[in-house]
Amino acid sequence: MPAAGQFFRMQRIGIKRGEWRECSDARCCRPPKFEIQNSHEIQSALESLEISSDHCILSVLPFSHVLPLIANGLGPLCMGASVVFLTSISPQRIIDAFHRHRITFFICVPQFFYLLHKRIFAQVSAQPLPMRILFRSTMAVSRRLNSPAVRRKLFAKVHNAIGPQLKLLASGGSRFDPRIAQDLNDLGYTMLQAYGLTETSAAATVTPVRANRLGTVGKPLRGVTVRIDSPNEEGIGEVWIRGPVLMKGYYHDVRKTSEAIKDGWLRTGDLGFIQTDGNLVITGRSKDVIVLPSGKKVYPEEIETHYSQSPFVKELCVLGVTEDGGGAAGESLHAIVVPDMDEFRRRGQTAIMEMIRFEIENMSKQIPSYQRIHSLSVRNEPLPRTVTRKLKRFEIQNEEATRRKTEPERGSGKDHPRFQTKVGSIIAELVREAKPEAGALDPFMNLELDLGFDSLTRVELLGLAEARLGTHIDEQQATRIYTLGELIDAFESASASDTGFGRNWKEIINAGPSDDLHKHYIFKRRTLLNPIAFAAMRFLRLAARLLFGFDYHGLEKLPRKLPFIICPNHESFLDGPFVVSILPRRVLYNIFILGYTDYWQGPVSRRIAQICNIVTVDSNVNLVRAMQLGAAGLKQERVLLIFPEGTRSIDGHLADFKKGAAILAYELGIPIVPVGIRGTFEAWPRGGSFRLHPVQVHFGNPIDPRAFSRASDPYVAITEKLRDEVTILAA
Repeated sequence: MPAAGQFFRMQRIGIKRGEWRECSDARCCRPPKFEIQNSHEIQSALESLEISSDHCILSVLPFSHVLPLIANGLGPLCMGASVVFLTSISPQRIIDAFHRHRITFFICVPQFFYLLHKRIFAQVSAQPLPMRILFRSTMAVSRRLNSPAVRRKLFAKVHNAIGPQLKLLASGGSRFDPRIAQDLNDLGYTMLQAYGLTETSAAATVTPVRANRLGTVGKPLRGVTVRIDSPNEEGIGEVWIRGPVLMKGYYHDVRKTSEAIKDGWLRTGDLGFIQTDGNLVITGRSKDVIVLPSGKKVYPEEIETHYSQSPFVKELCVLGVTEDGGGAAGESLHAIVVPDMDEFRRRGQTAIMEMIRFEIENMSKQIPSYQRIHSLSVRNEPLPRTVTRKLKRFEIQNEEATRRKTEPERGSGKDHPRFQTKVGSIIAELVREAKPEAGALDPFMNLELDLGFDSLTRVELLGLAEARLGTHIDEQQATRIYTLGELIDAFESASASDTGFGRNWKEIINAGPSDDLHKHYIFKRRTLLNPIAFAAMRFLRLAARLLFGFDYHGLEKLPRKLPFIICPNHESFLDGPFVVSILPRRVLYNIFILGYTDYWQGPVSRRIAQICNIVTVDSNVNLVRAMQLGAAGLKQERVLLIFPEGTRSIDGHLADFKKGAAILAYELGIPIVPVGIRGTFEAWPRGGSFRLHPVQVHFGNPIDPRAFSRASDPYVAITEKLRDEVTILAA
């Protein structure tokens, strides 16, 4: 066999089946004659997969497992196909090998294909809206075509980027998400699946190239029989297998053999059902099934695959937990998420937990309610896996139970030596002032995941540190700080400030925006646009009355004098247009709105944002800029519309309020008008479909921020008062 750590190519060159010889490639090995006995399963699988001597196969899985031994070793040897081995494995090296060695067939565990799928569609999502529409339209056309060759031509750019000759993909080892299989198939790949165990000499079922049924693991190989034991009302039960592929037993373990094999049938421990056409569908492992309080059974692999499609999720494991962290009947779904920090850094996002929650909530709307995650925790370390990339669920479950028990005891231990330096000691002191429960500090602690600093409190922490240390951290540099160690590094490398610059919110707001922000479109005269916008909003109000039975109350409570801040609850994309449509002319002509950047990235949507005076900001990336711009607009006696929840509600209930509006109101002495919106969640919920439903908007009495000057934390006090008022108005 080839020695480890080198490139090799096994190739049949005019020799008898089962014999290896040296080829002209200098990287070839010279293996001896090798006769394969009892190759029943190999021959049957090769017939289904249509493997020939023309194929070049990439091998990345260890030969200590039977799947790669058969699929990448003995199988190609029988047919004289070429096999390429890599000295080290990484996604990029695999892609490079696809090109360099003109790979035609690749078999791997599902996780690699999930990663490939995520990268392809992440690149698509980064394209302008017209390109995304074109791609989706082409996918829809491709799905109706029966020719893989034509589909490959439609997506030639994708194939050229991954590997021009790569046509056949095969997955084995665990369940494969049928939606991802369908997408890869639509892109022009023939996505095959095999199912089996070490006890069945690898594959027992295979999806044939000419009769591929996506979402199944195919039909049994010649001579193999599959049955479902004790099926439930849905036909799901344990998969049993018998045939010539079956092992004779476990070595010197009669008891274990008798438990696994009953009357010649192997009890696999996998759950599945057989379709009417004879194809087998695997739903999960019996020991991994999660039983919900309703009695509904959930298969975690199916849920993990769905949520892992988020570009911000690197790994995810779904567990069943009870109130005390154990695992028994009546469990709820808990997700352990490993964030993709490279993606967060690429986008400049620092609100890791917030973004992951947002993604999980959005994706929850796409699956049945009983499959939705109820709680989640985030960890920085990779999840433990087997060599075939299966999650070690028992180990993860124990780690999670231990974490839940020991979490309240975080206060023990000593700080890392880095916190004994001048900068480190000040950082440690500031962290403990904000988070007394933080416990022993480590440089690798994430500011958000481990310490709970959101985007606003991060700015406050940096401002206090700047004041104590007499140095200034540039805002762009601040967005790249994720851990305490990176925070210490930033201050240690920063040059001293002559003025002892220290940022608190009053100084940030009074500093005003930079020169380029003074040229922002919200400060420009709108001689023609204002009357057009007023007419459009009145037309929208009329349409809303006719279609939604739209009604509003309390408009007379708006302050007569500008400026002021309007703060509604946020249930739907309809909230902003409905509130603006009823505002008086004097307010409408002077209003500007803070909107999330991701919704206004395309050229058309950016133009709409300018027309509607929407300031596109991402508070996770440029919060200081957003606050300064908001303050600059208010100082020019304009009206600011801001949603203090920061995002749309996932269930129609109020989320936590950010204190950004309270900071602006308190530091500038400007009133806040609470607004309660009812019915827009039912009309167009986040992740849901549009329908007609009555909508009401209620304006409350303005909140005077000067009344909170004696509060220990005026920002928090104003935010709590605002949330209480909006809660009443939206009820």
